Amino acid sequence: MKVNFGIRKKIILFSTACLSAVFLWYMFLYSPKNAELKRIKDDLKSIQAQHELFLKRDAFQPSSILPEQEATIYEKYNELTAKIPERDYIPSAMIQMIKTGEGRNIRIVSVKPVTSQLFANPRLVGESQLKEVPVDIVLEGRFTDIGRYLFDLMDLPFFSGYNNIRMEESEEIYPKIKANIKCVLLFLNTDHENPE
Repeated sequence: MKVNFGIRKKIILFSTACLSAVFLWYMFLYSPKNAELKRIKDDLKSIQAQHELFLKRDAFQPSSILPEQEATIYEKYNELTAKIPERDYIPSAMIQMIKTGEGRNIRIVSVKPVTSQLFANPRLVGESQLKEVPVDIVLEGRFTDIGRYLFDLMDLPFFSGYNNIRMEESEEIYPKIKANIKCVLLFLNTDHENPE
């Protein structure tokens, strides 16, 4: 017996499938990766706060921290900050974001900072040298390819997270969709030296 679905039922089935795909992507790809990134950022902030204590020698008693602990903290701090680009390398970080999309069935329309003055007012992450730069990405492709690309971006060490993801259909590129993504990149601001 052949089942004949009407247009209305097809739209409902398609919508349900799309919502299920979004839910599964969020639960099994985006959410765990975002939690891991948050943990790494929290670790970096903690290590940087400890590093600040070492730079201000008067703030603690010399006997309260062992030399081995100090060396370990410096090592972890340097290891984490080595992966974050300095301010002058943000354009090359954006190029790396574009290269991450190579091999995917997507077309990256643009990657640009939200403001025309890229470093006019970067947001401070706590009291650290880490700054955030908001970036807009516009791309076209199939939903699953865009999702995989967004997941790949989260592996970049300077990538902080997503502020907004908006997807829309267009008859000109159907069955592909257009995605407008607002994300945040981290960079090290080395303009001001830390007091010793």
